[in-house]
Amino acid sequence: MTHPSRHKRRKKWHSLYVWHRYIGLTAALFVLLLATTGLALNHYTSLGLDKRFVTNQWLLDTLEIRPPDTASSYQHQGHQTVLLEPLLWLDNRQLAGEYHSVTGLIRTDDMLILATPGELQLFSIQGELIDRLRSQDGLPNAIRRIGLSDQGRLVIETPLGRFKADRDMLKWQGWSGEAAWSTAVDIDPPRLQQLQQRWRNQALSWGKIILKLHTGRLFGNKGVLVMDGAAILLVFLSISGLWLWLRIMIRQRKHRKHRHHS
Repeated sequence: MTHPSRHKRRKKWHSLYVWHRYIGLTAALFVLLLATTGLALNHYTSLGLDKRFVTNQWLLDTLEIRPPDTASSYQHQGHQTVLLEPLLWLDNRQLAGEYHSVTGLIRTDDMLILATPGELQLFSIQGELIDRLRSQDGLPNAIRRIGLSDQGRLVIETPLGRFKADRDMLKWQGWSGEAAWSTAVDIDPPRLQQLQQRWRNQALSWGKIILKLHTGRLFGNKGVLVMDGAAILLVFLSISGLWLWLRIMIRQRKHRKHRHHS
């Protein structure tokens, strides 16, 4: 006759086996998801995931990917720059990098000069980048606006005052005159809508999708909680699996001792 306490222990161990089995099946789905997305993230650059973008409008709507409502724009002698953070266009060409502020656009006889608070970018009339001028090049910092003096020299305004560049834009000296300043202009609604659509089509890379899926953030706070739950399941499986393995090892050792003594 089986002792009641022994029967109770067997029932408890059987329940642990059952829980371990079913939780293992559930956790396997999350392990598969984490493994595949993790592999993709490990080869993020080689797979070009940062350069492939989601353009499906339904998915973008579902994920609430919306462009900025307003744009910052400067125009001078037939050339225009438009900023939809963090994307920036010069005429019809999108510039590389991310931008958060533009303070002016000037055309001289042979180049276009685009100003941000921390640098001047020099372009050919065709829009090819020629050079960048920063504080380490002697450029005064925190540019508020740029313009042209009566003599056609580039001038800038900063919190420390106004400065005029020499002919080669290598040296800057204090200046107190007036200038034709570059000022912000309104952008035509059709042009704004066109750039907003281009912004939207570049707002979400497949790399970001996979990263959000890996962390659960693709589905908001609920998705994060689900992935937290999956992590807890994996911890339970590890502990219960180790515990069951130890139990089997102890039983086998006892069985071997019993056979040896008998």
